[in-house]
Amino acid sequence: MDPLEAIIFPQTLPIGANFLPLVHFFDTLVYCAPVEGEDQDEFQGKVDDNHCRYFSPAPLGDDRERFLSLVQDLEGKRDHYAEQLGHLSLAGFTQSRREVEETKGAIITDLLRPKDSDDSLQEKKMQILWQARLVLKLGEMYDQQQQSLQDDMRRVLDQENSLFGELRQEEDISFAFTRQLSGVTQSNSVLEEHRLKAWVRLFVLGSASPTVPAVFVTSDRRGLDYLVEKFEAITNKESEGLTVLLLPPWEQDGVNNENEITVGPNAQEILVSLRSALVVGKSDDNWEKFAQQWNDLIRSRCPEEDCSRLTLFRFPKISANNLLMQAFGHSDELSIKGEVDNGPGMIAGVLE
Repeated sequence: MDPLEAIIFPQTLPIGANFLPLVHFFDTLVYCAPVEGEDQDEFQGKVDDNHCRYFSPAPLGDDRERFLSLVQDLEGKRDHYAEQLGHLSLAGFTQSRREVEETKGAIITDLLRPKDSDDSLQEKKMQILWQARLVLKLGEMYDQQQQSLQDDMRRVLDQENSLFGELRQEEDISFAFTRQLSGVTQSNSVLEEHRLKAWVRLFVLGSASPTVPAVFVTSDRRGLDYLVEKFEAITNKESEGLTVLLLPPWEQDGVNNENEITVGPNAQEILVSLRSALVVGKSDDNWEKFAQQWNDLIRSRCPEEDCSRLTLFRFPKISANNLLMQAFGHSDELSIKGEVDNGPGMIAGVLE
């Protein structure tokens, strides 16, 4: 069976278990690392080396220690990083239309300047990547804070269940305020917007690219919807909505069920057929049939209400770099990369 990876965006750390159901379908979850060579063991949790790998599109090289020193300073001011990000005015993240036009003009001027055009574009690229890494590291701090809050709340709820378990056998008197807090997932739309742009810039403008066929997966429904809208605006064609795949939880009743879902020859045949259609990157008349068989298989082994849903779209005849940058970055920055082509297409999905 050909390898198939899920490239997670815009998150850069496997915190929590949000994306773990993907391991039932993909070989590996790939996280783009802003800084190469960091020790990620403390963040992996239940995702071991066989299920997760870190990919550094733009290694810092000799500037690595200087950047990490800056990040350490930011961590000392953790209480203010969300506010800092909310007021972020780094070049390119909150540009006005006039500033964008000036940027385009500057790039064209640099390209027409024979002696120093390469140096100027390289300097601009380094600046953009530096800023992108910084935003992504701020996003990591935010994720870590939210995970810590969720862990604390879970411990509070466990204590509450222990203390009042006997009384709740007769009547549900659980604390309404605690119960509401446990279901709250704090969000920061400004942070997510900047982090998405930063991730795309790091991935597209980096010097390295994934070598294994992959599907881009996000948990941001708005981000995927915007990607669909942008594709249709660029190509004047509708995106291809593939299907919705059911994915069981990573654990059921505290037991890892990773290897139970695809046991048996029929299950393996269904999985191979679905993955083959994604790797090939072209329409398959049997796609819906195999997708229905997969979902029926999952329903037979796991309650549907416990499953996550992976909604997949295909964007044909456009490169991933081109579509991602035009949707979430600035299309003129593709000239810095020096690679603008139609490409074979890309597949992206949202996990909910």
